[in-house]
Amino acid sequence: MKKAEFTLSGFIIALIVIAMLATTYGLFMGGMSAEYGNAGANDTFDKYSAYTAELINATEDIRDDVNIEQDTGILDVIGGFFSKGYAVIRTAALSFNIFDNMLNDAAADIPYFAMFKTYLLAIIAIALFIGVLAAVLVKMRI
Repeated sequence: MKKAEFTLSGFIIALIVIAMLATTYGLFMGGMSAEYGNAGANDTFDKYSAYTAELINATEDIRDDVNIEQDTGILDVIGGFFSKGYAVIRTAALSFNIFDNMLNDAAADIPYFAMFKTYLLAIIAIALFIGVLAAVLVKMRI
């Protein structure tokens, strides 16, 4: 088996190839920007800032609900963990309309996005449930 050798000519050739690829990519991006532009791209995301604030508040509520300070008895601890987990799932279910409203706005902005809305809602619901259940089980020390 022959050992790889690095030469100055190989380095220069690699540098030229990388420069050619970078130049081609830059010309492509310049052409796309000139053709399609990005005017008003930031305006479409302004309506989602309210949703972001609501999601942050819901996250803080869920984090507060997961903090468990119960008695030291084994049944009190287990019951406390699952009752707090239920409170978190209830909070997440009540805030689920935030995701629904955000997906409705995204479907209005992107026409082909509407057919994926149901799948995304299902993924979000499963992720919330599994995330809360995992947080409860991780904090439970028996």
